[in-house]
Amino acid sequence: LETALIIVELRDASGNPIAESGVTVSFTTTLGAFPNGNQTISVDTDENGLATTWLSSTVAGLAAINASIGEIPVTNGSAEIEFHPGPATELSLNVEPVIERAGDLFTVQPVVSLRDAFGNIVSFDSETEIRVAIAAGDGGNLTGTTSLQITGGVASFTDLTFGGIVGETYQLEFAAPDTDLAPAFSEPFEILAGPAQLLVFLQQPSDTAVHQTIEPPLSVALQDGFGNLISNQSDSITLSLGENPGNADLTGTSTVETIDGVATFSDLKIDRIAEGYTLIATSAAELTAVESEPFAITAGPGYAVWAEALPEGLRGEDQDPGGFGIPNILRYAFDLDPLVPEYDKLPTISIVQDETGEWLSIQFQRRTDDPSLIYTIEAGDELDAFALLENPILEIIDNQPPAETVVATDPRQISESNRRFLRVRLLGW
Repeated sequence: LETALIIVELRDASGNPIAESGVTVSFTTTLGAFPNGNQTISVDTDENGLATTWLSSTVAGLAAINASIGEIPVTNGSAEIEFHPGPATELSLNVEPVIERAGDLFTVQPVVSLRDAFGNIVSFDSETEIRVAIAAGDGGNLTGTTSLQITGGVASFTDLTFGGIVGETYQLEFAAPDTDLAPAFSEPFEILAGPAQLLVFLQQPSDTAVHQTIEPPLSVALQDGFGNLISNQSDSITLSLGENPGNADLTGTSTVETIDGVATFSDLKIDRIAEGYTLIATSAAELTAVESEPFAITAGPGYAVWAEALPEGLRGEDQDPGGFGIPNILRYAFDLDPLVPEYDKLPTISIVQDETGEWLSIQFQRRTDDPSLIYTIEAGDELDAFALLENPILEIIDNQPPAETVVATDPRQISESNRRFLRVRLLGW
């Protein structure tokens, strides 16, 4: 900044100089300080009738100086001195940014200034570019106008938004890249989760045996746009089949309310074997839906052990090694040898009779060691019109683990139909 020389001259009523020493002149100023370090000073005139002093200031602004001899002010009023800021030596953050939720605008936008060595705003600068960026913290996202040109030494940001991870500590850096000035940094800050926008599978579906509960239980979470869990908002989440290569049905509780932002599905089952199923999660709040990773519905774990006797490449549930006309899954379900057809152990039809009438029955082998296998008895009056047989009469006539021999009898007498057919159906195929 500057030091200004101030002189008061003694004059008579006609304006002529008076060369008289020892007359005390009192000076005051509204800004800066005189040589004594104060804003007031008294100076005696010299032999030429001049009272001389100096005013200096480290603060930019307008100084109003008054002078008087006793109670008599100088006749031409006060003097004014403009102190200008010096060259910029630092960037200063005038206003700290304030934000609450991820994805929101800063509720208090940052203000940055150029300052001289004494902390004065360099108001004559309207050219320097100021850029803001994330200096610390992982997963942050700063958007808006991140580069401003200084105006009157000040850059006031107006539309900055910020997103990031809850629990992470962030800091912003403000720099003037075309200068040698050191950057300014905001105070460290954290953020809260933003509004719920997305659904995310926390626990993806895993390959599961047909008719068995998908384990571990599936879970779907509410998240904001930055992956933060929204634990303070509830929603109703529904799972449905997306890709459905087996034309299957999804059973169990498929709509669940979130608890602390997470919906857990603990009893879902799928009733047909196939690979490439997916599940789609939707919400009552119409958040962005999500599709799960593909997964398979398989035969029970016992099937894999049984199929080890088959050549590699021929162990698929629907394959028929040897061309016997019996796919592997049926050989397994009816406890047949993996390598031998054993046609005699396939389901057989017979007639049960007594003195009151005749009934159609079907006898078959049923595995007892694999809960994924579900056997049903179907009946029909035509070969293309089978339906589930209600209240069949079941009898276990032999139990040789891992299978038992079952006889299922049609409760309707043969005489009640012109034609009658029975069959065993393995659900899931």
